[in-house]
Amino acid sequence: MKTYDIIIVGGGISGTIAAISASRKGAKTLVVEKNGFLGGMLTAGGVGPMMTFHAGHKQVIKGITEELINRLVTKGKSPGHITDTTKYTYSVTPFDAESMKHEMEIMLLENGGNILYNTMLAGVEISSSRIRCITVCNKAGLTRLEAKVFIDATGDADLSAWSGVEFTKGRKHDGVCQPMTMNMKMRNVDIGAVKEYARGNLKDFLRITEDGSILDAAPRLSIAGFIKELNTAKNNGEITFNRECIQFFETNTSGEVIVNTTRICGLDSTDPWDLTMAEIEGRKQVRQLTALLKKRIPGFKNS
Repeated sequence: MKTYDIIIVGGGISGTIAAISASRKGAKTLVVEKNGFLGGMLTAGGVGPMMTFHAGHKQVIKGITEELINRLVTKGKSPGHITDTTKYTYSVTPFDAESMKHEMEIMLLENGGNILYNTMLAGVEISSSRIRCITVCNKAGLTRLEAKVFIDATGDADLSAWSGVEFTKGRKHDGVCQPMTMNMKMRNVDIGAVKEYARGNLKDFLRITEDGSILDAAPRLSIAGFIKELNTAKNNGEITFNRECIQFFETNTSGEVIVNTTRICGLDSTDPWDLTMAEIEGRKQVRQLTALLKKRIPGFKNS
């Protein structure tokens, strides 16, 4: 059985930054990650841009995460922290997802960290109210791993829950969880056409100032609106799920946007059967949105 000082279950942004920090302190560290790359939902699920490193005008998130962004900026893979042109929060940080995978991996390996990809948590052994070891599942079958300290970075607190730690899930009165979202990316979007339409229809957009100047406040566009078009599509049966607006965020690549508009209600993401249903429903909603965007939203005709 392999032994480490620290085992981190989950190689998303939190798990990876924790692993880099631990490795820099000299701890023998292992990240166990179910995907074949780091970044979690940032890179696997199209969750972007990052929101937010600031509280007002003051940057409050720095450290290793800021170091990661600076490295991406240097390589031209992120514009850095820019104004959130939806005015939902203070700043957003777009990035290139593939480069994010690479840079996180490089930083972890540079500092002596270890990674075990394509591996999922399969069991936990407790002794005297402490985790003694975990069992993981991969192409080699079931393997036991031991550590002095375990960090749960699974996102759904799987390690903690399986260890018997008390937890709450969902709303207090009925346990219902936040709706799930399947993000999608579209390329070759005419951002100029999007801005032009928004300036002429400001009442159809959320939180945009009267003169529309916010649309040009950043080198990448974040926008939420197209309420009239979405309502028309819902009334015509083109969209079968309930959403108040269409929102999308330009990535590091000009004309490439992450569309964050699907909404999958009433399912539990910690239940594998529900999660399967959510995947299927999410793709259905993505198909509907793709048709809507290309048919009704200026700038998406040739996307």
